[in-house]
Amino acid sequence: MLQWLDEMLTERDPPGGTVLRRLNRAEYENSVSDILGLRFKAPDSFPADLEFHGFDNVGAGLVISPPLMAQYFEVATAVADQIIPPAGEAAEVPVETAHVGPDDFTLNFTTGHPIDGVLRMVSSSDPLARGSVWPNRFEARVTGLYTVKLDLSSYRPVGGHVPQVKLLAFPPQLGSFAAASGLRELARVHVDEQSAQTYELEVDLQKGETLVIHYENAALNSDGDDGQLERNTADLLHIFREDPLLGAAWKVAGYSRSKMPRDLRRRGLILSRRKSQSLRDEWPERKLTWSRPCAATVSSKDRDSMFMR
Repeated sequence: MLQWLDEMLTERDPPGGTVLRRLNRAEYENSVSDILGLRFKAPDSFPADLEFHGFDNVGAGLVISPPLMAQYFEVATAVADQIIPPAGEAAEVPVETAHVGPDDFTLNFTTGHPIDGVLRMVSSSDPLARGSVWPNRFEARVTGLYTVKLDLSSYRPVGGHVPQVKLLAFPPQLGSFAAASGLRELARVHVDEQSAQTYELEVDLQKGETLVIHYENAALNSDGDDGQLERNTADLLHIFREDPLLGAAWKVAGYSRSKMPRDLRRRGLILSRRKSQSLRDEWPERKLTWSRPCAATVSSKDRDSMFMR
């Protein structure tokens, strides 16, 4: 069989042999991401791949030009610096301590809310703004090792749930909706006590980076994987029917912005028009002046969550 295959391939081999094929842009990005464990995207300056017979992965069309080689070199250097930062002279810096309280974090109201002197996180999501918090007045002034102390506790865990908390490095050039899965992981802890415990961690930060605290495995997850959004909707409906006042508060917090929350409306998974109308009829408008009724109240109803002091 192998001999026959070798003869057939040799017979049909074009003059000059088969053109060596380099990776196209998508293949190159995926290879770097998989091998190095980074979420890598080639810069806009990376030369575009030429199409050949309508495809961008045919060897004859994937030329290697001087600009492309220059980009390969620049990109490889930048990626290598992320994995192994260039050596620099060690510098003695004065020891400084930054105290970050529950009100000193950047967070979205869907992520959590300060309650009774603690920051309660209730949801998980890959976009940072929906499942993570980070200090709004701290960033690493120099590259080095930092000691971080976190006071964490699990609040009313359901079914033996143990919150998993990741500490991630957040570069200054990324936006608030960057993916948590693409950030460098500094540490991970399992919060298995309902009373506050102090976790002391040593992490390495690059100059300008800050810390992200990411709730990895909350029961409330807005990424929409494996029917999660449908389950979230069913859970909320159950909670609201048990507590109509809470449903009215959620209506004020969510529906007043646009007749249905934008994220869930776009996915079309929260309620059909008929059901949403029935909810409006079931919970009439009430004059509520709570600052964040949805986050503050839903988080305390039959949900496992995490406290950060």
